[in-house]
Amino acid sequence: MSPYEALYGRPCKTPLCWTEVGERRMFGSPIVQETMVNLETIQTNMKKAQDRQKKYADQSRREVTFEIGDWVYLKVTAQKGKDRFEDMHLHPVFHVSMLRKHIRDPSAVEPERIEELRTNLTYPEGPIRLGERRIRKLKNREIAQVQVFWGRQNRIHVTWEDEARFKADHPEFSERML
Repeated sequence: MSPYEALYGRPCKTPLCWTEVGERRMFGSPIVQETMVNLETIQTNMKKAQDRQKKYADQSRREVTFEIGDWVYLKVTAQKGKDRFEDMHLHPVFHVSMLRKHIRDPSAVEPERIEELRTNLTYPEGPIRLGERRIRKLKNREIAQVQVFWGRQNRIHVTWEDEARFKADHPEFSERML
């Protein structure tokens, strides 16, 4: 008996065996006995292989339980072209295997809460101060631009913005531009 027939209970459709599914052949007693012995051998060997694979898989598996209110770390891999966590579009449901339990260090000093931290764990990004002013000349017009220092937490970057648009978007800085 072939392993295919032992697994699926029907003979394989190969040029060696062109019997139809459901077609029965009459065999003598010795052939049936030999087939039954082969079938039992195949099944015991497959059971041993499955048990061995299960043993190896269970060695690396761990039982994880969480309670409501536990602190956990979420294992997230970096996405190509995304340098900030808030740019990633994450699914709100995670498998337990992606979570790691947070163990608090009793000697660690907890920092005081930052007032400007939002609920989605991002800092508000906005203009901090203004820098130089320049006139950008195009073919037939001139555009007044102002240097803006943007920041959040401890990262600051600088851009040149059109002065009129910046005044409209951020009126609190308009008296400083004079």
